[in-house]
Order: sequence, then structure tokens, then C-alpha cells
Amino acid sequence: VKEAERFEEHIGNEVAYLSKEGFFLIGDQVQRPEDYDRQIAGRISSVIPYDQAWSTALRYISTFPREVLLDQRGFFEKVYKPVRDKFLEIIEKDQKQARLEL
Repeated sequence: VKEAERFEEHIGNEVAYLSKEGFFLIGDQVQRPEDYDRQIAGRISSVIPYDQAWSTALRYISTFPREVLLDQRGFFEKVYKPVRDKFLEIIEKDQKQARLEL
């Protein structure tokens, strides 16, 4: 994607680039929904149902203040890093809690 054909999007304290079609870019590669489905959702689904992982992730990140979520360093240190190697444990705990609430 040529520089003239991309647009800046400010997300928190970061700048992301969008293609003229409105898709995010990683390097010069346009990231389309089917890329996400294949590269991210497909990998997650091979381990645990995607919807389950997604809802657990949303509940988890909702516990953090907006300022942390919009700050690249804060997000990495406070949100991502503490759970990156134990996300499956968190999903299992979330499932148990959901069953208890029934």
C-alpha cells in the first residue's frame, strides 16, 4: 500500500494506518476480516470455542480503566502480560463461575 493510499487512525497514544477501504494495515499488508478469521480466530478455535474466548476476554478487559486500555505500554504491562501464558486457565475459571451462577 502506497503511503498516499493510507490514512492515519489515532487509537489511544498510538497511530495505526488504514487502507483506503478502511482496513487496518500491518506493514504494507491490508488486514481483512478473512485474515483475522484465518490467523487469529482459527488458531483460537483449534483450542477452545472462539465465542467463549472472546466473551472471557471482553469480561477481563472490562475490569480495567479506559486510560490503561488506550495506553500501549499500560495495556501491555497491566492487561496482556499478566495473562498471556495462562489465558486458558482464566477461561476455565470463567466457565466454572458461569456454571455456578446458573
